[in-house]
Amino acid sequence: MAKAIGYILDANGYYRQKWYFELTARKIAMFIRDNKSNNLIITDQADNLICTTLPFGFLDRMGDDYINFRDELLEQQLEWQLGSNNLGELKFKKDSDHNMIETK
Repeated sequence: MAKAIGYILDANGYYRQKWYFELTARKIAMFIRDNKSNNLIITDQADNLICTTLPFGFLDRMGDDYINFRDELLEQQLEWQLGSNNLGELKFKKDSDHNMIETK
């Protein structure tokens, strides 16, 4: 399965860690939900932009290669924005390079 890389930006626009997880609309929506108080950048492993978000989990931009992915992602986001807890939780562990890797 392809991996997405999430970057949680601080107030100055910098990130401290990379968060690796499955590249699915559900997992991206979970990552956005779990970090909705921050601006986020999510890319694929080739560093192609998937999306950026604003605080409160609002989608800002979609990468050209992933524009067709938008509807599926929005559907997943609406679930948690409307109060559903069906998405579950992402769990991570730190690897030797201090990156956060999704665990099952």
